This record gives sequence, C-alpha cells and structure tokens, in this order.
Amino acid sequence: MSPTDDDIRGDLERVERLIASLTHQESDWTEETPDNADAASGLTSTAEDEAVLEQLRERRDRLKAQLGEDPDS
Repeated sequence: MSPTDDDIRGDLERVERLIASLTHQESDWTEETPDNADAASGLTSTAEDEAVLEQLRERRDRLKAQLGEDPDS
C-alpha cells in the first residue's frame, strides 16, 4: 500500500517541526558563552545535530518531491 498525500503531508509536518526545534535549540546554545570543556563537548554535539538536520532536510525534500512541491520552498 502506497502512502496517501495526507500521510506524506503528515510526515512532512513532523519533519519540519523537528527541523524547527533543532534549529531553535542550536540558536539557544550559541547565545551561551561556554568554557573550554563545554566548547569541546559542544562541538561534538553540534556536529551530531548538523548531521541529523541534514538528514531531516533531505527527508523533507524527498517528501516535497513526492507531493510535487518545490523542495526549495
């Protein structure tokens, strides 16, 4: 059974909410002034977050393509 447009739109909404929450989380972190130990830990965390964000953005683009929408909008 293939997914319906409603299923795809639901997935798309969830992915966009996740992207927004991760992006907001990053902006909160950048407002802090961490010490060296926190900075090193933060680099690892930031790299992991960026990898997750990239995967979410790619999934968003695939979902939009399934719906026939422009992935850049």
